[in-house]
Amino acid sequence: MNDSAFKKIDNVLKNYLESDLLVNKKISSKLTIAGKWNQIFKALSDDVKFLDFKNEQVLFLEVSNSSILYSISINKSKIIKSIEELTGIKVIDIKVLVK
Repeated sequence: MNDSAFKKIDNVLKNYLESDLLVNKKISSKLTIAGKWNQIFKALSDDVKFLDFKNEQVLFLEVSNSSILYSISINKSKIIKSIEELTGIKVIDIKVLVK
């Protein structure tokens, strides 16, 4: 292949990646949070289930009992701060469903 072919491939790839990331920003935010799950929730990470991330601002979680709910409630501000520090995503609230 010649240099112009590589340039064309490079341009196409750049355009695809840029557009794909903008279109799928919501998905990439969810994946970013999921990737840092153990660091964000530490000892609770196995007991907390990710449900949704609405409007890129509100994180919805599911827990199995009220003691985990209580732990998340008293540490909510620390968890929100941890998410922002680890991922760069600003979460304004966490909603928890007890199953």
